[in-house]
Amino acid sequence: MPEAPNILMIVCDQLVPHLTGAYGHSVVQTPNLDRLAESGVRFDSAYAPCPICSPSRVGLMTGNYPSRMDCYDNTSFLRSDQPTFCHYLSAAGYKTVLSGKMHFIGPDQLHGFEHWLTTDIFPADLQWLPQRTPGAELPEPGHHQQNAIAIDYVTAGVHQWNMGLDHDEEVQAKALEYIRHKRSDYVDSLQRPLPERDERPFFLCVSYHHPHEPFHVTQEL
Repeated sequence: MPEAPNILMIVCDQLVPHLTGAYGHSVVQTPNLDRLAESGVRFDSAYAPCPICSPSRVGLMTGNYPSRMDCYDNTSFLRSDQPTFCHYLSAAGYKTVLSGKMHFIGPDQLHGFEHWLTTDIFPADLQWLPQRTPGAELPEPGHHQQNAIAIDYVTAGVHQWNMGLDHDEEVQAKALEYIRHKRSDYVDSLQRPLPERDERPFFLCVSYHHPHEPFHVTQEL
């Protein structure tokens, strides 16, 4: 039988296809995505199952409509008895690894992933529920996110730095470190002992927060 290939899955949050060079945008420069599109297959009619983060990820992980999983908003739990594609990959002999954002809500933060290289950018509890007292007016839209991640959602534009860029830098570094360590010829420059080599093929999901709003960018970007 042929050797099972390693699988790398890259997720960007709210990346609009028509704001890439691969789709002909005259200003936005995305050379790496352009090369992937030129050498691979491009699905021009691909749709998320829900416009909201957690339910959409539930659809991605399970292959089911979020409504069938009773997941309708960012406080929804994906039940642990629901198999995900990671469970099937594990059963097929893969080591399943996650670097970055997955926005799982509740005590199960893996849902079939064997190892998570980073923390998530958003809390896993019910801070996403608006805090209300009986008789109080409904909070303004976005209020729950301000409570959860303490970002000023008003002044979008050029900033020195932001929490999302911090998270994405860690996601990138941890993913590259993992892939480097999988090389058969890898030698640690400081001669530190390496973890015992796992000979299983790997599935690595690298999930970035950006270009998710609130569109806080550096001057360079």
